Amino acid sequence: MSVAVIDRAVLSLQEERGPDGLHAFWFERGLSVSTASSMAVSVDRYNDAIAEPPRQGKGGSGLVSNQTRQDFRNTAYWKAQLVTKDDGTASVDVKMPDNLTTWRMQARAISGDTMVGEGTNELLSTKPLLLRPALPRFLRVGDSGELRVLVRNATQAETQVSVVLKAQGVTVSGDLTRSATVRSSESAVMSWPTKAEAEGTANLTFIATGTGGLEDSVEQELPVMLDVTPETMATGGIVNREGALEAVYLPKFAIQEHGSLTVSVRSALVGTMAEELALLKPVPYEGAERVASRLIASIGVRRAEKTAGGTTVSDGRVASDLAGVVGRQRPDGGWSWCDDPRCQSDPNVTGWALLALGEAQRDGLAVDTSVVQSASGYVFGYVNRATDLASPADPNQKAFLLEALASAGGRAAAATPARALFEQYRAKLASWGKAYLLLALTEAGAAKDDAQVRALFDDLAAATIPSANGNHWEDEPAATRGSFVTTTGTTALAALALARIRPDHVLLPQTVRWLVVARAADGWHTSVDRALGVLALTSYAVSTGELAGDYSYKVLLDDKDVLAGLVTPGAAATSATKSVPLTTLTPGKTNLLAITREYQKPGRLYYTLDLRYVTPAKEVEAVNRGFAISHQYTLIDDPAMPAARLFRPISSAKLGDTVRVTLTVMTASDHPYVVIEDLLPSGLEPVDARLKNVDPALIAKLNADQSTAAGRKAGSYFAPWFRWYYSPWQHVELRDDRAVLYATRLAKGVYEYIYYARATTPGNFFVAPAHAEETYFPEVFGRSD
Repeated sequence: MSVAVIDRAVLSLQEERGPDGLHAFWFERGLSVSTASSMAVSVDRYNDAIAEPPRQGKGGSGLVSNQTRQDFRNTAYWKAQLVTKDDGTASVDVKMPDNLTTWRMQARAISGDTMVGEGTNELLSTKPLLLRPALPRFLRVGDSGELRVLVRNATQAETQVSVVLKAQGVTVSGDLTRSATVRSSESAVMSWPTKAEAEGTANLTFIATGTGGLEDSVEQELPVMLDVTPETMATGGIVNREGALEAVYLPKFAIQEHGSLTVSVRSALVGTMAEELALLKPVPYEGAERVASRLIASIGVRRAEKTAGGTTVSDGRVASDLAGVVGRQRPDGGWSWCDDPRCQSDPNVTGWALLALGEAQRDGLAVDTSVVQSASGYVFGYVNRATDLASPADPNQKAFLLEALASAGGRAAAATPARALFEQYRAKLASWGKAYLLLALTEAGAAKDDAQVRALFDDLAAATIPSANGNHWEDEPAATRGSFVTTTGTTALAALALARIRPDHVLLPQTVRWLVVARAADGWHTSVDRALGVLALTSYAVSTGELAGDYSYKVLLDDKDVLAGLVTPGAAATSATKSVPLTTLTPGKTNLLAITREYQKPGRLYYTLDLRYVTPAKEVEAVNRGFAISHQYTLIDDPAMPAARLFRPISSAKLGDTVRVTLTVMTASDHPYVVIEDLLPSGLEPVDARLKNVDPALIAKLNADQSTAAGRKAGSYFAPWFRWYYSPWQHVELRDDRAVLYATRLAKGVYEYIYYARATTPGNFFVAPAHAEETYFPEVFGRSD
C-alpha cells in the first residue's frame, strides 16, 4: 500500500490526475497513449483572510509551547510501498511540519490477487492565535516595501495582540512592535516598512502574544537578489604561424563576484567525424537517398582518417554503399525515393546519388562507366527540358543538378549551362543555389579568380549572418521548398565551397565553428544535413591538415599561466578549458591574454574566449545583439481608448490589481534553442489561470482580454492555457520571480506574448530588464531597458 499526507491547499490547485484503484485496474480500456508535463505552481494569495472555522481554543496538540514555526512543507509524509501485517493493518509515525493547514491523509492498497481499496481522512492543524505572513516571494537590492502579517483570532473572545518583528538581512524602519485588538473569528493586518540594501537572505521572525496566554511565532526566509543584468562577450581565433593576443576589459561597474572568463583551446575544430556514421547506419527498407548520404559521409570520414595518420576503418562501408547506390539505379538512369518498382525516378534523388558517385570518383574509386553515363544523360535531359510560365524551372535545383553532373565527370556538359545560369538567374539564386553553382563552375574548370566565381563568393559573403562564435546562412522558406536543403544544409554547402575553392577565406573557420555547435545542439535533422555537414567539416580538416598537429602550447593572462599542454596527431582533437574568476581581473584596466604554440611544427590551435559578467540594471539601456526585446505593463481593468484597442502603460498599480504583461520579441534571423526570461518586480506574482483556485470572474476577464488582444494584432501569441492558437514557445514556466519561455527554433519575425500578474505587496520595487538569448550562443542576446 502507499500512504501520503499532503497539504490540502496544494491538492486543490488542480484535479487529481491519477484514477482511483478501482478504475485503474477494473475497467475495460482501449489502446491509448497518455502524456503529461510538469507545471510551475503559482499560489494564489488574492484573499489574505483564511476560512478555518473557530476551534474554541482547542487547536494544536499542546505538547510543545512557544515553538517558532519554521518547517513548512507541502508533503508531510509519503511512502510508496508499505506492507501491512497479517491482519491487514499498518501504522506509520509522522513528524508533522509547522504548517497550520488542513492535511489530507490518503492510503491506497492492492493485494496480491489485485483487490484494491483506498481511504482518505483529514486533519486540521491550527492554533487559537495564528500568524500568516503575507510576504513577497523575493526582494531585490533597492526595493522598499511592506512586510505584512495577518493575525487570526480563532477564539470566541476579543483579544489584544502584540506582534514583534525580528529581521536580519533587511532594514526595517520604525518601531518593531505592533499592537491591535482582534475580534473573535477575524483577522488583522500588521505591516512594517522595510528596505533591501544588500544581497543575501532576509531572515524574518514574527512573534505574537495575546491575552489569556495566546501565542504564535513564525520564521521565514526571503532571497534578496541584486538588481543586475547579464552581459556576455565572446571571441575566437586561430594560432597558426604567429601567436595571438587578446585584450580583456572588465568595466568598472561589473560585479566581480558573479561571472567568469572562460578560455578554451582545441587542436582541431573537428575530428574524423567517424562517430556520425553510426547515425546513418543501414535500416530496413532504406532508399537511395539514405544510402547515398551514408556513402558521402563515409568518404569524408575516410579522407579525414588518412590525414590523421590512423587506421582507416570506413573502407568496407564505402565499398558496400557504393554497390548499394549503383544497384538501385533505374533503367532510365535515375534513382527513385523508394525501392518499389512502381516508384518513378526523381531528379532530386538522382542528383544526390550522382553527387555520391562523383565523390567516389574523386577518391579514385572505380565506378561503372555505363552507370555514370546513364545517370548523366537523365540529369542533362531534365536540366534542358522544355518549361513554360505555368511550370518554370527552379534555378536553385538547376544549380544542384549541374554540380552533380560536373562532379561525376560531365564537366563539359555542365560548363556552358552553369555560366548561362549565372548570367540569367544570379539574382534569383538562394544561398544554397549559389554554393552549388560555385562548386559546379569550379568542377567544370573555372579558375578561382574567374569573374563569375568571385561574384558568387561576394554574394555569399554578403548574405552571411555572423555572430561571435559562428557564421551561417539562411534562405527564405520558399527558396528551399521541395528540396533537401535546410539552414544547416545551406551553411554546410557554403563551408564546402569555401573549403574546396578558398580554404584560406576568412569566413571559413567561423562557419565551421557554427556547424560544430549545430551538430552538438542536435541541429543535423536529416540524413542529407548530416552527409553535407560531415563532408564540409572533413573537407576543412583535410585542407588545413590540423588532425596531424604535433606541438606544445601555452595560454597566459598578464604573464600568469592559464593553460598549457601538448598536441599529438590523431583522429580526436585535443581540447582544454579553464574558467578564470573575475576577481583575478582589474576592472577598468585592459588585461592581456596571450596564446602561443610551437610554430615550427605542423598544426593549428583554435581558441575561444567567453567573458560573462553582470552589471547593475538600474538605468541600463536596451541592447540588441541578435534579439530586440521589450516588456510593457498595463492594467486589465483600464478602459483607456477601448475603441482603438490600445492599452495605457503603467508604472504603478493598486493592491489586488491584475496587470497585463506584454512581451515583444523581434529578431532578424532564425535562432535555435532560444530562452526568454522576463523578471517580475517583487510586488507582482504571476497568475496561472489553469489553477482551480483562480477566481472564475478573473478567468472570464482573461478570456475577454485575449479576444481583445487577438483583434488588436493578428499573429500574436498569448498565454499557454488558451489552446486554440499556434505558438513558437514549446514550454512556458511561471515562476515566483519571472516568466520563462523556451523555443526550439525561433524564426525571424516579431512575436508578442501576453501573461498576467497580480499586485500582492505594497511598496516601491525595481523592474528588471527582460532578457533573451540563444542557449548555445549566449553572446547572441538582447535585453530591454
